[in-house]
This record gives sequence, C-alpha cells and structure tokens, in this order.
Amino acid sequence: MTATADPVRTQRRGVETKRRLVEATKGLLAEFDYQTITLDQISSSVGVAKSSILWHFGSKDALLTEAVFDLFDEIDEKITLEKANLETMRQRIVYLLESVADYFTSNPEAKGIAITLLFNSKAPEEIRLRIRAHWDRHIEQIADFLSSDADPVSRDSAAALMALMHGCYLQWHLQGRKDDLRSRLLDTFEALSPDYRIQ
Repeated sequence: MTATADPVRTQRRGVETKRRLVEATKGLLAEFDYQTITLDQISSSVGVAKSSILWHFGSKDALLTEAVFDLFDEIDEKITLEKANLETMRQRIVYLLESVADYFTSNPEAKGIAITLLFNSKAPEEIRLRIRAHWDRHIEQIADFLSSDADPVSRDSAAALMALMHGCYLQWHLQGRKDDLRSRLLDTFEALSPDYRIQ
C-alpha cells in the first residue's frame, strides 16, 4: 500500500461518514421535532462519536440545516417535469399530480418536514427562507410546465394548484395515509376543475 492511498481512503471514509450523518439526520427529522434532535441521537443512529459530527459540520444546527437542504434537493431531483409527449393541458396536469403523488407516497415524511419547519419559529431563518424560495420556484416550474403557447398558465393558477396538492397531502396524512394519494389528487382536481376533466 502506498503512502498516497491512505489520505485518499481517509477522505473517502470522511465523505461516506458525512453522507451517513445527513441521511440519518433526515430520518430523525421525520420522527422528531427540529429542536428536540440531539447530537446523542445522531451519534447513536450512525455509530460515530459526537466529536466526529462536530468535526464534519461544526455544529448540530449546521448538520440539521444541511440535512434539510439535502431533502429539498432530493425532492427537486425526484419530481422532474418533462413536457415531452404531453401535448394537452389534461396530460400535463395528470402527469404533474401523479408524479407528486408517487414521490410523496414513497416519502411521506418529506413534505411534513418542510411544512413543520416553515411554521417553526425556532428553526433557523436560513431554512425558512430556503423553504419559501423553494415554494416560489416550484410555482414557477408548475406554471411553465402546464403552459403552452396557446394556453398560458398564470403564476396564481399554478399557486392554487400547488395549494390543492398540499391540502390533499395534509388530508391524506391526517387520515392515516390509508387511501391512494394519486386518486385523491386526481379526484379532487376533477371535482374543483370540471373544465379539465381527467377521467
């Protein structure tokens, strides 16, 4: 083994440890309130010393912030809106609602974390600002995705659709996630928007 291999392996181990810490913290955020998560919990869930957490992140808040931002990036990455082969408004709406439902059915805690942090006055302002920026960006993406040259969709209409998706998610979550979120979204949208019948 060469002397240069040790620093590379050490660096790789450090990157892997950092990644495991972020993933474990995201899991804890799904279970516990932001303020109540402790370094002991994080340390125990990953099997690393608290000093290692502080060495990688500097503070518990820095790790929690990175975990939240990582979650936002993951949501953006998993919910991709591609217009290809979606020629009608109906097709684009169905695709949007199904994509959102599929992601949040597989990751029900993701939206809950963001909503909880948005209304948590003790969460760092940096996180709450990032959530607001995400919200605004998603509204713009929805408006762009649904629009066509012949039928532009306003930012207000996109915001209303986003509010509908959040409302359906909250009802689904509060009722124990027993039914199909995809059907709930499609049925609710159809009931409220008969001009865009999707059945």
